[in-house]
Amino acid sequence: MRRAELGFALLVVLVMAGAWTLDGLVPSRSIATPVAVSAPGAPLSEAWYCPAPTAQGLGSTLWTANLGAQPVHVRRSGTGASGAQSEADLGPDSSNSAPAAATAPEGPTAVEAFGQATGSYLSVLTPSAGAASSRCSQQPGTRWIFPIASTAPGYDTYLAVTNPFQEEAQITVRVLGAKGDQIPSGLNNVDVPQLSQTTLFLGDFYPATASVGLDVTATRGRVVVGRLMKVSSREGVRGLTLDVGATAPSTRWLVPGGDVPAQGEEDVVVANPSDHEALISTAYQTESGGAPAGAQDVPVPAGSQATLKISDQVPGGTRHATVVSSTNGVPVVVERLTVGPQNAYPLAGVEVTPGQRGSVDLTQYLNGQPAMVLVEATGGKVAVENDLALPATYRQTVETAGIPLG
Repeated sequence: MRRAELGFALLVVLVMAGAWTLDGLVPSRSIATPVAVSAPGAPLSEAWYCPAPTAQGLGSTLWTANLGAQPVHVRRSGTGASGAQSEADLGPDSSNSAPAAATAPEGPTAVEAFGQATGSYLSVLTPSAGAASSRCSQQPGTRWIFPIASTAPGYDTYLAVTNPFQEEAQITVRVLGAKGDQIPSGLNNVDVPQLSQTTLFLGDFYPATASVGLDVTATRGRVVVGRLMKVSSREGVRGLTLDVGATAPSTRWLVPGGDVPAQGEEDVVVANPSDHEALISTAYQTESGGAPAGAQDVPVPAGSQATLKISDQVPGGTRHATVVSSTNGVPVVVERLTVGPQNAYPLAGVEVTPGQRGSVDLTQYLNGQPAMVLVEATGGKVAVENDLALPATYRQTVETAGIPLG
């Protein structure tokens, strides 16, 4: 769950090697978030598929940014009151939005763009639970993995399965639990009609469990799968997470935006969807050097998930990046989970050196308005994550997907 409401926007940059620059603060009316962009040399037309949280009483907004110097024509589906198609033109270096349909539309929520490269994402903002943002995907696939899900009281997990094609698809959902994996009754070979989105409430199929992972496989066709988790527990924890899953496990993962709360907990959750035990080690990079020692060779059984409590290893108040490695070569999937008060970050621009993490406070550039931000590396490679802080009265969960490194 990315941090909600308009507090302080923090851009986290982890430098693997080389330098970076910040360009194109494009005014818009959405929360600031990094967007995936199409690759250089992209065709003159492209499509983005965006699993939207319909029928949960939340509402969401579909955002599209024109990243180039020429106009772009966009065609949206699954937006507005009816979900019908709509069209618009985007000028250079601009963004535009449309509300996603509040109930299941006739077709999936998607964007077609004509002219040059664009970026699209979904945002959700509710006064009672906070906010979240989700990437859209250009690549429907046959597998989507989520390390974090829950059916515990106060934790509602939904899967939004988008089928953008003319042929019916089928999916099977495998639950990765503490006692191994299983396919719950009713989640084997679930039909997903053509040109549609199907929403599954995990609590209808799996008993109350604090934490599980999910491995969604398309047994027929190709789909895009998003996970929505709403939290409103008796302990006062609340929040949202909305994002598409990882399409494959990897032996190394990077989470750039780690932040151990002074009061609360930060975890890294590792899902192991394979048939062999994985041994997991962690390493940290901080903004000031002198990173704490990480964990070594933590076992994650086959078909299960495990939680590594980062706040036991990294002091409270420390902003850091986490690198998670499978030391025995068994690929896994990683997400970060934070529970605690979300504070603001009074930072100015800082220099980021190779092998360290740095942060830039964007608040002074936004003039009270949200924005989409383009970060370009002028040499080497960087990893970037956004962080939007809530007012201090909020206590919510924050969940972030990792970035596979190999």
